[in-house]
Amino acid sequence: MARCSHCLSDIRKDGEIVEEIDGKRLSFCCQSCASIYRILHNAGLEEFYRRRTGWSPGPPEETKTDPSLFYDYLKGERGHRVLELTISGIRCASCIWLIEHYLKKEQAIEDIRINYATHRARIRWDDQKLSLDRLLNLISSIGYTPRPGIYSEYQEALEREKKDLLIRFGTSCFFSMQLMLYSVALYAGYFQGIEPVYKRTFQFIAWALATPVLFYGGAPFIRNTLSSIKHRSLNMDVLILLGSGSAYLYSVLMLLKGREVYFDTASMIITLILLGRFLEVSARRKAGQALQRLIELQPTDARLITPEGKPLFLPVSSIKRGQRIEVQPGEKIPLDGIVVEGEAEVDESMLTGESRPSRKTLNSEVFAGTLNINGRLVIEVSRLLKDTVLSQIITAVEEAQSRKAPVQSLADRVVGWFVPLVFSISVLTFLFWFIKTSSIEPSLMNAVSVMVIACPCALGLATPLAVLIGSLRASTKGILIKGGDILEQAAKTEVVFIDKTGTLTEGKPSVTDIKAFINRDDLIYLSCVAEASATQLR
Repeated sequence: MARCSHCLSDIRKDGEIVEEIDGKRLSFCCQSCASIYRILHNAGLEEFYRRRTGWSPGPPEETKTDPSLFYDYLKGERGHRVLELTISGIRCASCIWLIEHYLKKEQAIEDIRINYATHRARIRWDDQKLSLDRLLNLISSIGYTPRPGIYSEYQEALEREKKDLLIRFGTSCFFSMQLMLYSVALYAGYFQGIEPVYKRTFQFIAWALATPVLFYGGAPFIRNTLSSIKHRSLNMDVLILLGSGSAYLYSVLMLLKGREVYFDTASMIITLILLGRFLEVSARRKAGQALQRLIELQPTDARLITPEGKPLFLPVSSIKRGQRIEVQPGEKIPLDGIVVEGEAEVDESMLTGESRPSRKTLNSEVFAGTLNINGRLVIEVSRLLKDTVLSQIITAVEEAQSRKAPVQSLADRVVGWFVPLVFSISVLTFLFWFIKTSSIEPSLMNAVSVMVIACPCALGLATPLAVLIGSLRASTKGILIKGGDILEQAAKTEVVFIDKTGTLTEGKPSVTDIKAFINRDDLIYLSCVAEASATQLR
């Protein structure tokens, strides 16, 4: 069965669309895939097909986008617009590479940043040269769907991927644990001796246990490797499959010859890397949830006071600057504004870190997301939803996630040549030992060892995950880090200036020491007098 050259979906014979592009006959599952392929080909972005890994086969979404839905998320003045949106349909990091490179071919696009953890994008462009409608159509034309505001599709996809990886890891772990029992017996027999009949039996059992680990647990690596080879690109999945697959095939060959086998090596590579992938997906999902918790601080509705003086519940996004809203005790303030009526204590700890409530009276400034504790307030809105201090904090956190640290950029470059380097060293190792010993077995064993010991996960995942989790953990503690580059520079910090003690305390004062400027007896006497007259201290 043929596969679509764009989305890798299986194509039925009666639904195959064949086109010739630059002398190559290509098959597509639908006109959308054929159109996207032509667009990328004409834009010189066919490298996308070589770069992509972890791609989930399936045709692109076909949905229409209404530009009017995005007006509430526009910032800036005419000629210097900023749009915040969610892009659905992203399946791997190469999708982000494609969107960024395709949009940057437009001169009107000044900057674009896409957060891989949430699929949130921030685009800065000149809307006098490129309309909002045209910008959204550019994104849609290459198979992705722009959506306004927050969209939970990515979190749902991560949850599905997490469950799939958990099942694969659990299955692989079960078989690998059983396999290790027999492997320990085989290793003990190698050093202390073992009956040939038991040795052969244990080896065949090890083969049976390792097979489902490689072909079921390792199925994602097999698919990605085949796709990578098809598009003439070597990625981390190729190295993973080469290491585990070569150990497996070598062990099968040695099993047929009655020699030592290493099925446990092949099995444990797959199992441990599945664990790494599971932890990665879990971390990305938690990162998205941490950002979502910040977003959820923003109320969705507001009680608008109509010209007749009656309250009317409306979505926060529909409230205009200058309108008046009412906030009852126990409610969160929906938008930044100025108090025009009423008095109350407001908990602003989510913004300032101060544990004590702040007293708000006439003409006091209040902020979205803070909590009205004990009084009715009427507030005149001074900032729209997209301009509130809370929105600026959320934007800062999103930008921090999308900015790369210098060490992360280095890791991205290293990954590109790391795989072919390991493969080349493995081939040279095989040739060296074959020339030296004139025997295939030790040569093959040493070549396989090179690929087995090459651990790609730390190189490819550690840096971006460290930046992502670090910035989000800090944000939940009230510390905003502007980017991965800032986080990396912080390691070199020697002196820190703190502007106020409130940022260092927990709001729970306790007596640590007493220093008196009078004698002890007078101090006790005065303390007793003060305590006796202060009933609230009893």
